[in-house]
Amino acid sequence: MHFPKPLHAPALWPFSLPLVLVQACTMTPPMPAGTHSVTQDGNRLVFEIHDSNFEPETNLAPILFIHGWAGDRRHWHHQVETLQLERRLISVDLLGHGDSDKPDGEYSMARLAGGILAVLEAAAIQRAVIVGHSNGVLVARAFALEHPEYTAALVLLDGKLQPTLQPAVAEWMQSQFDVEDFTRVQDMMARQLPRGGLSLEDYALLQEGTAATPRHVHKAGLEAMLDPATFPEDPITQPVLVIMASSAKGNDEYEAYVRRLAPQVEYRVLDDCGHPIQLEQAEEFAQLLASFLSEFPKR
Repeated sequence: MHFPKPLHAPALWPFSLPLVLVQACTMTPPMPAGTHSVTQDGNRLVFEIHDSNFEPETNLAPILFIHGWAGDRRHWHHQVETLQLERRLISVDLLGHGDSDKPDGEYSMARLAGGILAVLEAAAIQRAVIVGHSNGVLVARAFALEHPEYTAALVLLDGKLQPTLQPAVAEWMQSQFDVEDFTRVQDMMARQLPRGGLSLEDYALLQEGTAATPRHVHKAGLEAMLDPATFPEDPITQPVLVIMASSAKGNDEYEAYVRRLAPQVEYRVLDDCGHPIQLEQAEEFAQLLASFLSEFPKR
């Protein structure tokens, strides 16, 4: 008696091969190093990818840097030039800043955070360490709250997660933004920036960014800082490193506030340091960042 030969699974594999090939061919390849742009709601955002020390086999989450108000991606030039972390590095010009478009309209943290999502999606990055400085801290916070699945960790440099702008100061700033000769106001703000321990070249970067930020972007940024929605008090679930300058006021009270939001936060204060930490104490920042990133899983 002859029984039919059983059909073994290996006999099917040639038929599944085309599907495997299709899946492999349709996977989005990594975006190459260099300057790129992406569109968010019809507006062009410019960003750079740096991979001089990138080691693909490590599978480490990239680091994305967000500058502060009236800044641009050049404020991270020390980090993208010298960090030895075997990770891809991304520096972004936020909407209204640098080489990105500067449309009219609101400049809420949620809108700016939407630009960060557009950059990560364009670069085919599924998860990143988000680093923010000054008002970039609020953008990073908004992004992590809205897109926790994209956020491997937060690193927050000398920007506060609670309101700090006094009404009288806000009123004076608004009056300055409304003057007819706004160029004069831009020049005045740029000249009044404290230099601290900055090199002449880095101080020039700060001045250039302040002078280049248009009136309507300044005004919309001020409105965002007065919006209670800018300062949510939801718990922070990601690993967090906070680095404050010793020149910041109320560090003890602020540390207590941050620990209520993120009990496991690593909180550091750098002595003899001004507001632009990443420019003024780049080496110390690099050491703290490397130590922090070594303490949690790669992905």
